[in-house]
Amino acid sequence: MGKFSFQYGILEVSVKIPKTADGLWPALRLLGSGYAENSWPGCGEIDLLEMGHSRGIEGKTQNKFFYAGAHWGALGEDGSHPQYEVYRTNLYGLQYGDFHLITLVWDEGSIKMYLDRDKAPSQGQDPRPSPAAGGPIIGADMKPYFEMDITPGLRPYFCKPFFIALDLAAGGSFTKVFTVDGVSALNRGNLNQASMYIDYIRVYNAAGTLIFDEEFNFPRIDTQKWNIEESPGGGRNQGLQNYRRRNVQIDKDRASGRSCLIITARKEAGS
Repeated sequence: MGKFSFQYGILEVSVKIPKTADGLWPALRLLGSGYAENSWPGCGEIDLLEMGHSRGIEGKTQNKFFYAGAHWGALGEDGSHPQYEVYRTNLYGLQYGDFHLITLVWDEGSIKMYLDRDKAPSQGQDPRPSPAAGGPIIGADMKPYFEMDITPGLRPYFCKPFFIALDLAAGGSFTKVFTVDGVSALNRGNLNQASMYIDYIRVYNAAGTLIFDEEFNFPRIDTQKWNIEESPGGGRNQGLQNYRRRNVQIDKDRASGRSCLIITARKEAGS
């Protein structure tokens, strides 16, 4: 927020999602740039991918079950608001240590989201590795996992600049895990910590020109591009964690050797 925003184009995020098991809630989102003046959901929100939902826990499909959605309008007294949500059980797991490409295609008429455009040649996928010399990866025949028309009534919320927000929460209403002991994703086997890795984020404008290219190759987070929220946990989603600057860093992913943004959730002694 306040560093970079864009209106329309193609967004690519390469992410390695942690094993959510019970309790972790990784999320990739966009929020309307008027967030500071027009609080959520009036600012508009586009959820690219969230995992760890209670439905996945109940069905024991945590590694395949994911959510995408859009939120807008006024918040009612009961907490309700206009929204469009999609829940999917993917054909293959998304938490087995691989990077996955999340793609948003956004114009004044629609919002579409795609999964693994770089790994699906059987669906008409262009097999070029990202970044492609000619622009973003395009799979002509690939079906979006999320698609929403921007009708005239939605234009005030989704025809304006949005900024990128990344988060790894523990517990909360999305997971329906409300105790620290219930967060089984953090355990002795992983030294009570788990991380989400972001390999790169690229944004192309409506003309296909690259306007934001973040590969996280700096020894430290580039504060010209990013804010790090540091605040007490809780809030309306009843999360369990505190957000701490030391839980966000740039380092090598040992498995791939890639330099990544690493966002970590930790269960600390005494918690």
